[in-house]
Amino acid sequence: MAHGNSSGFGNVPGARITAIAQAVVPAPLLPLIALALLSVVLSSADTTLLSSSVILCGLAFRRQKDATHLTEKHKLQVARWVIFGNGIAATFIALQFTNIIGTLLLALAVYAGAFTVPILWGLAGLRCKPKFVGAAILAGGLTALAGKLLPTFGAGISAIPHASDTLLVLAFIVNAILLACGKTNNKN
Repeated sequence: MAHGNSSGFGNVPGARITAIAQAVVPAPLLPLIALALLSVVLSSADTTLLSSSVILCGLAFRRQKDATHLTEKHKLQVARWVIFGNGIAATFIALQFTNIIGTLLLALAVYAGAFTVPILWGLAGLRCKPKFVGAAILAGGLTALAGKLLPTFGAGISAIPHASDTLLVLAFIVNAILLACGKTNNKN
């Protein structure tokens, strides 16, 4: 098969799924495959945008001392601005990270570093003060993010053998230490 742009997807670097589709799927069906891939990405983006907006709105309304005076119209306006702000932030992130697989792997590393140990901690029936759980999630996520991003920013950190892997493992250790510091015996 020729490697030109005569196919339905063009030359997309690092996109193995499109290369497989071009080799297996008949040419007239390639636009349907492209639409299916686009719909998967847009569906995930939409779900993430709406989920994060709902969480931020919930936090914003919970932080107000007396949110009962807010009308539904006011809450809707706040929600629209939060969604707008999230959309702007998401657009900025999408423009910076053009490799979708790399971005998903980055997100997975941050998610794993932030949430794996706290979830296992809770599933094991252990309890912790909420501020320590929040600190563990934040510190673990930031440490994992550093493990993924710092090696790309210069020779200093990349000169250290396995620096990236060390920081990723350190995220789990930081989580466990912070959770252990805030451990409680309460069942609630």
